[in-house]
Amino acid sequence: CSTIQSLLNASSGGVPGSMAFIVQYDAVSNRISIMYTANPASIQIETYPLINQIRYDMTRIFGTRINNSKSQTQTAVATASNGVLVNPVYFPFSIDLKVADVIRIHSNVAKRFFELKNKRLTQNSVLFEIVVPNISNGSTLVFENLNSDNYKQEIYSNFDNLTIDIKTKDGTPVPFKANCQFNMTFTVEREIEDVKPEDRLKNLQNFNQLSSV
Repeated sequence: CSTIQSLLNASSGGVPGSMAFIVQYDAVSNRISIMYTANPASIQIETYPLINQIRYDMTRIFGTRINNSKSQTQTAVATASNGVLVNPVYFPFSIDLKVADVIRIHSNVAKRFFELKNKRLTQNSVLFEIVVPNISNGSTLVFENLNSDNYKQEIYSNFDNLTIDIKTKDGTPVPFKANCQFNMTFTVEREIEDVKPEDRLKNLQNFNQLSSV
């Protein structure tokens, strides 16, 4: 809240005056309130703005929905005592500060999951997914595979390159910060069929027969 408040007051939020916004958090309802303590002309916070033809989704952070992405319009002066709002008007829903609830690992060799596309069951590129636990920002997420069968991918064709994409459940790339590192360890096993000499001879005979046709 302090960061949002500082940013709003630094730019004045497009409202004449400075240091007039107060951002307040209610721990009981897990909601925030943003109100202006100077004389507002009619202030409304848009959490799903369209800027330079790009739509920015901040609904989860502020506690709104895409179809109801604006705060209540403030037309009266908000009162505060020692930096605390007296009658705060909170956004309607709980805030969610997680960048992603689920991290999905996509790969060019994935053949494990399907999804409905245009009412058809279609194979997608999801190799596996990781549910993000309740950890604070800046913490290290450690995921350990305790059951290899749940994350095993059988590959029946040769491949030269293994590509990995880290995305959210919506299919958008996870917006890692500059100081973020993502280390992954894969175990690749190759099964080689042990063919008996008599079977090799039989296969060779079959091949010669087909070659002569």
